[in-house]
Amino acid sequence: MIEVTPHDYRRMSELLSAYASLRLQAVDACVIALAERFDLREVATLDQRDYLVVAPRHLPKGQRLTILPGDWSALARRQADGAARAGAADAAVAVRRLEKVLLAVALRLRQKFAASVG
Repeated sequence: MIEVTPHDYRRMSELLSAYASLRLQAVDACVIALAERFDLREVATLDQRDYLVVAPRHLPKGQRLTILPGDWSALARRQADGAARAGAADAAVAVRRLEKVLLAVALRLRQKFAASVG
């Protein structure tokens, strides 16, 4: 489990304000704030739109977070098709939960890698 700090909440607020026209959601702002804090350059998500627009502070100007894996769009389309059949609200909740799990997995992998080289 990753603890969200007061600094993360402030950064989330900044992102939500700066990208208000994008209608950035709190969970996406949180993922970006955590990526900045942990110096992550890659995130696993089904929601590509926000991550292709938002400019994280820790990356060089013009760079965006890399979305893993690169073929999420096909999976996202299948999720959208399933949402139409199962009810969009339930599918959206499931996708958000999946995003949180994927971020936790990515952070654990980063920690394992750091431990193996350090």
